[in-house]
Amino acid sequence: AKDAFQMSDACFRRVKAAHVGLDDDDPYAVLGVDPDIETDVLKTTYRELVKQHHPDVMIARGVPAELLSIAEHRMAAINTAYEKAMSERSAA
Repeated sequence: AKDAFQMSDACFRRVKAAHVGLDDDDPYAVLGVDPDIETDVLKTTYRELVKQHHPDVMIARGVPAELLSIAEHRMAAINTAYEKAMSERSAA
C-alpha cells in the first residue's frame, strides 16, 4: 500500500499509526522513524513531535477543546514510544 502513495516506510508507519492504529510494540512506528536512526536524531525527532502535538501548544493554536483529548492521547503514545526506544537502546 505504501508504494501506491510513494511514501517512505517511516512516513507510511506514521500515517498508519495516526489513522488506523498499530501494534504499540513498535515505538519507532509511533515516532515515525526507522529503527536504525541515530540516537541524537531520535531525540531531536521526539522534541519536534512534542512541539507539534503537546496539548498546551494545541490550546495556543486555538484548537477546539474536544480535540484536546486526541492531543493528550497522542502525546502519551509519543512519550511511551520514546521511553521504550531509549530503554531498548540503553539495554543493547
